[in-house]
Amino acid sequence: MSISLGSASAATSDPLTLVNQLEYFILADDSLKIWSKLLDIRNKNSTIDFVCDNAGYELFTDLCLADFLVTYGFASRIRFHIKVLPWFVSDAMVHDVTWTVDTLKNAGFHSAHLPELGSRWQNHIDSDAWELIPSDFWTLPYEYWAMKEVDSKLYSKLCEAAMILFKGDLNYRKLMGEVNWLATESFHNALQGFHPSNIAALRTIKADVVSGLKPGLAEAAAARDPQWNFAGDYGLIQYDGAACDDVTEECACVDVKSIEKEVSFAYVTVKDRLPVIITQVVDHLARDKDKIIKEYGEDAREEVKTVIGRLSELKNELQTNKPLIELKSQKRDAYQWNTFLEDQRKTGHQEPRWFGTVWLYAECYMYRRMWQIFELTQSLAQFDYFRKLKRNSLMFSLDGCVTVCDQLVIELNRQKVPLSEVKEMFGRILKLSLWANKFDMSISLGVSSGPTSDPLDLAPHNQDYLLVDQSELIWDKLTGTPNTNHLLDFVLDNAGFELFADLCLADFLCTFGLVSKIRFHAKTMPWFVSDAMLGDVEWTVNTLGEVGSYSQSVPELASRWQGYIKSGVWELLASDFWTLPYVFSAMEKKDPNLYDLLRESSLVLFKGDLNYRKLTGETNWPPTHSFHTALKGFHPTNVAILRTLKADTVCGLGPGQAEMAEEKDTDWNLTGKYGLIQFDPVF
Repeated sequence: MSISLGSASAATSDPLTLVNQLEYFILADDSLKIWSKLLDIRNKNSTIDFVCDNAGYELFTDLCLADFLVTYGFASRIRFHIKVLPWFVSDAMVHDVTWTVDTLKNAGFHSAHLPELGSRWQNHIDSDAWELIPSDFWTLPYEYWAMKEVDSKLYSKLCEAAMILFKGDLNYRKLMGEVNWLATESFHNALQGFHPSNIAALRTIKADVVSGLKPGLAEAAAARDPQWNFAGDYGLIQYDGAACDDVTEECACVDVKSIEKEVSFAYVTVKDRLPVIITQVVDHLARDKDKIIKEYGEDAREEVKTVIGRLSELKNELQTNKPLIELKSQKRDAYQWNTFLEDQRKTGHQEPRWFGTVWLYAECYMYRRMWQIFELTQSLAQFDYFRKLKRNSLMFSLDGCVTVCDQLVIELNRQKVPLSEVKEMFGRILKLSLWANKFDMSISLGVSSGPTSDPLDLAPHNQDYLLVDQSELIWDKLTGTPNTNHLLDFVLDNAGFELFADLCLADFLCTFGLVSKIRFHAKTMPWFVSDAMLGDVEWTVNTLGEVGSYSQSVPELASRWQGYIKSGVWELLASDFWTLPYVFSAMEKKDPNLYDLLRESSLVLFKGDLNYRKLTGETNWPPTHSFHTALKGFHPTNVAILRTLKADTVCGLGPGQAEMAEEKDTDWNLTGKYGLIQFDPVF
């Protein structure tokens, strides 16, 4: 009646004939999937939750369905979730349910069957087989993906159910996050991580939010009726069986990230790139065996052979799509990895395999399995098998480092620089740090790369490829509260030239008083070939301090950086969380100490593609989807990200930007050619 503006309406013929008559108008029908799940839970004392929509005839049919489910053993208990106040004209409240049951009990004058049904339903209520549960959340303005944070008790209650059945258009809009998805976007993706249990939605379409349609269906409906998605003439029965608990909810991923799709970048990464990386480590061990033995002792001789054999076994597991197995490591992170895998097994429809799980998980899992092979040895447990590549990357870029240092030292030594000039320098050095992210050896498959001309020219030369530039917002945040001791958390990405550029940016921020302290967050293990570990930061600073014969400005900068570290202005930190398979919206629960640490900061600056994927939940958002929403509640403080695009996850673009980029280059979001500087304030 919110659509009919209060005019009562009802079925005027045999309602059961509507099923056949309206079959043509059901655009998505997952009723067989729902039936399959019901068979799985039959006679298992299961609970099914109904999130009700309208009173009147719709409520009557909902109660009929609930009676059927209880009678035939598909549920031992039904919980009806109901509004707490008059809502959208016809939404059901508790008294609407009790009035409906009472009225039917007294409708003998109309039919002998109505009182029988009314009595059955009263018995269900009296015996607690049916429970009526009102909650404030259903009348709050939040999308349902926010429920876990806004109303954790309700979310936990829904987690108890074997299935949750959502009715109606408003519930559907809130399930979808009120996002105008492409009609073909998967229903699973559109839930945006809302997975307390298996979810079904029954809805006649009365608003333009819709997902999960097959290609061409929306266009065909629009050709027949331009108002097809407003009048309630078309319907959906949709189901998402990827029920997720505390772990798997946070790794929710959409079809394009599914490794099984052979056209996807995810598939290419696992099929082609990851085996090459394993092979390169094997080649490094074989080629440099004598050097490794000299550094790590004679015991390493046999262990190098053992490691090579185990790496070859790992590569074979991957290429033959074996099931993923638990870690044997005794390290503190192994429990979380194994718990994650167990939860994947519980909630998936099959055993997780290399080509049958979430891309983010499979890729991270490969690097963790590699590290386990080394940490289970006696002599090579601390060996960084990517160290040589990372160090070569910096030395390959040394000419570029000199060029930057020669200019930067002059700027840092200037006195009483006008704020306008500081701002201009800030933009240049911030973008230097951004474009340095292009040189990622997990993408180049271990081939060292770096700038071949003046790196400070990267910013103007790449301006047309900077799809989002919110550097002004970052500047405003850092300068908006003068005389404040700003703390910055810097979540690093790659070693080599990118790390050098990050340290230049950090020096600039400290020198001009934009921050008073910086905490650098590095990885705890060799990761994605070129990711920076604590040892890489220390080696970089020390090495640059020893190139006096090559340049005077480089050692001068390195000396400044050593001073920052010794004085505590710069602090080097490493956390297991950065090398776990979780997306960052899981941090508050999975690593509350790290989350609380970030809360102390004025700004967290993330670098790189993997951090971006984890920030935005490894979800294939529409490119125009807001960056704020894509963070899925991850807001310990103000968040900024500098990233060149090397995976298909992207959000926060303007209308048409993605399409224009794709017209120029079909691989626009995979090669690092395009960049983003994005900022989201905490309120």
